[in-house]
Amino acid sequence: MRIPSRSNPLARLVWQVGVRVVSHDCLGLAAEGAFRFLLSFGPALIFTVALTSLVGLDDESISFVSEALRPILPEGSSLFVEASVRAALENPAAGLLTGSLFLTAWTASGVLGSFTKGLNRAFNVVYTPYTFWRSVIVSVLLVPAVALPITVAALMVIFGGTLASLAAQYGHYQILETFLGFFFRWFTTILLVVFVLSIIYRWSPVHPMRFVDVLPGAAIATVLWIGVSLAFRLFTGSGLARYEIYGSLTAVVVFLFWVYLSAFVFLVGAEFNAQLLDNRGEAPVGSSEATVDVDV
Repeated sequence: MRIPSRSNPLARLVWQVGVRVVSHDCLGLAAEGAFRFLLSFGPALIFTVALTSLVGLDDESISFVSEALRPILPEGSSLFVEASVRAALENPAAGLLTGSLFLTAWTASGVLGSFTKGLNRAFNVVYTPYTFWRSVIVSVLLVPAVALPITVAALMVIFGGTLASLAAQYGHYQILETFLGFFFRWFTTILLVVFVLSIIYRWSPVHPMRFVDVLPGAAIATVLWIGVSLAFRLFTGSGLARYEIYGSLTAVVVFLFWVYLSAFVFLVGAEFNAQLLDNRGEAPVGSSEATVDVDV
């Protein structure tokens, strides 16, 4: 296959990122991260069970939450997630709060550990005992830093429409309700996703970078994630995807595959940042000097 020439920098950049993605086995790391995410999903639901026992939600509130989550989930997996959320909200147990919180933090750190491995690999970092233990510690510390904006994003998706209605009524600007609804639910959520990825991209590698260096990859990954999610939702809504090949596990498999694709595009964003730094000759100090060479 012919390598794009330097006269076409965009095509050349896409080629370079593609080479990095293949050589660093981003598909394999995405599979690892998706599986670990599925392991953390259960403890997170248990934590939701314990937490909602302190809040108390009626059936109408449960239906409201489930309906708000539907637009952002693939059709095949929405039933699985909705059933899980409903089970969590209908069966509170306050005694599980502390234990489930610890288990959720532990499993979530494993998910971030997979991303940390991918980011270090993007910069060709040579693993040493220091690198290993630093990755473990950073993965644990990033859990609350990432969990807070993700929680806010989820709340905006669920309650953004309600906030827009209240804002429009309070200011007597009903004509802006649709715009405010989009702003509260989606624009704010997109910004939070970019922010979360920027945090991970900046602090996960052995040598943290500046925010200005990680924003391009975070933006690219977010755009790709939205596109992949929309395309996957269309696919799962087609007749072909409705065949329950895996029987009762079909919804779970669809949800896991969506998480897998999401993890993959997030790693692509990291490789994009690494390639930009390589092209500028600004690879972080401490990474190996061997970079992905496309001039063969």
